[in-house]
Amino acid sequence: MKGTHLASLNNINYDDEVKKDITSFWSPLFNSNKKPKKQRAWITLSALLNIPPKPDDDPSRSLALPLSYSCSSSNDDDDGDGVKKWVQDRGPLVPDGVVDYIIEIQQQSSSLQYFPFYGHATKHLDEVNAMYVKQSQKDEKVSKDHDTKKKKKAQKEKEEEEKFLQRVMDGWTDIKNKTSSSSSFSLQRSTPPTTFARPTATFTYDWRRPLHELADELHTFVETKFPDTPVQVCAHSMGGLLTFVNMRKYPEKYKPGAVLVGVPFGTGIQYLQDLHRGYYTELDRCRQFTPKDQFTMSSHWSFFPINEEELDDLFLDVSHHFPSSSTDATENRKDGDKTTVSSTPPPTFIPDTSSIGNPGTTFNKNPIDGKPIPIDFYNPQDWQDNEFGIFDKSQNSFTEFELEEYKNHMKIQLNNAKEWRTKRLEFVTRNSYEEDCFPSLVVCASDKVPTVNQILRRKRREVSENDKNANKEVKKKEDTKGVVQQRQNPWEYDYVSGRSVEGDGRIDYVKAFPPIHSSKYKTVPLDSMHAKQMCWEESGGSWGCIWEEVVNQIRGYEKSVASEKEKEEDDTKKLQNKKRRMLSVPMS
Repeated sequence: MKGTHLASLNNINYDDEVKKDITSFWSPLFNSNKKPKKQRAWITLSALLNIPPKPDDDPSRSLALPLSYSCSSSNDDDDGDGVKKWVQDRGPLVPDGVVDYIIEIQQQSSSLQYFPFYGHATKHLDEVNAMYVKQSQKDEKVSKDHDTKKKKKAQKEKEEEEKFLQRVMDGWTDIKNKTSSSSSFSLQRSTPPTTFARPTATFTYDWRRPLHELADELHTFVETKFPDTPVQVCAHSMGGLLTFVNMRKYPEKYKPGAVLVGVPFGTGIQYLQDLHRGYYTELDRCRQFTPKDQFTMSSHWSFFPINEEELDDLFLDVSHHFPSSSTDATENRKDGDKTTVSSTPPPTFIPDTSSIGNPGTTFNKNPIDGKPIPIDFYNPQDWQDNEFGIFDKSQNSFTEFELEEYKNHMKIQLNNAKEWRTKRLEFVTRNSYEEDCFPSLVVCASDKVPTVNQILRRKRREVSENDKNANKEVKKKEDTKGVVQQRQNPWEYDYVSGRSVEGDGRIDYVKAFPPIHSSKYKTVPLDSMHAKQMCWEESGGSWGCIWEEVVNQIRGYEKSVASEKEKEEDDTKKLQNKKRRMLSVPMS
């Protein structure tokens, strides 16, 4: 989820080199008494309402990342073959807190209302943290009162132990009598912290950037915030992907476990409409995510199917159901020399209507008669050949140089995305030892919201054969400025009439589970929409259910830690007793 605000900094001068280094970029904020004014660029009320009115591609509304890259100088980015990795520059927008609330239109009354996005969860976690701080302060006061007594007692025990061992070495002492009458050497057992008073922290990040960079930043944040301490994580959507790979890489750090909610572990095709059509804001007054901006981003490329098996029938051509001429009406499809007429009724086709934020009310699992469209989503040329997004000449006009910049960017990030999914996310070898070492995991996913997971495509009915030939000629021509002239896209897309399955309106239920054996995690079904999963139940969410799992998981961890510690104490006592018995044996 795009759950972090983005903001630009005004009234501050910084050069291009500072833009590339986020640490240097932020340093003036900490070294200056006067902080520059920040202006939010994502999910602001004026942007949602589009007041004052601005066109979709207005530069002041742009959320684009730079298409420029810098060669990484970090040893961590060196694969050992002497080849440095290219890192996308970050631009002027920076993370600026969690998106707590957003505005939606009430369907029945058509009125505006706020609904918590992450506001309920973050507020609750802040309360838990405040309770922990309050309790810690109380415990610290009590601890100070007993501190002197404890130090004296510890010093006395240490002196007694040293004297005792010395007497043993001198052969003066009966070990059995001494050990039976003394409890000075028993280990002190600390009381586990209370479940509902815990230190918490919220990780905000630039969701536009590559997942492998964000995962590394999450781990750095955790190590910095909680050094030398195992942590439990509760993560939603994309955050769950970042958490999962870190749990796999650093199991000891995340040993308490994680509760992951609405995570797109499996691939799908739903995000194609975002990239091709653009993302209209919840109020449907403007597009904040135009294809021009979205194609500069990097995190979403890993959502697409990697191979034909994953793609299956998610992308269907149904043109034969919608003839564009009288000849096509009788000859719908040809298999070799044999002409066949479709015997099935044509499917419902609603062109160019977004399903984002508007899940259906009924499930539609009936198979649709169509031809699977072969496409390699990790090849930039396939995006251009199918005229998706920025390559759609009916929506965008770019110079050849600009398109080449986009394609170079896509090549880098599509390779990164494929490597992320096949090497960092997937358990390719199904290593049983690695799975056995995996921390405790609870996976929450909705299965009550109809979720369209299939896109239909047909030839645009208004385009004649002459128009197609003319379009081919236009495609080759450029005006004097080098801009490819606009023409009509030969395809129409339906994002709402395809197969509808169980999910949360955005992610299929069956694709919301990690690539490890199902016995290694607990499954918790939810009934809320993707955008509302982290809200309390009275607001249509599932936070109460999710929090219960968080509490139960940490209780289980604390119980196991206490049990392990008790066993360790017992083993230590047995070892000490064994040493004493050995020392008590008379020397011949």
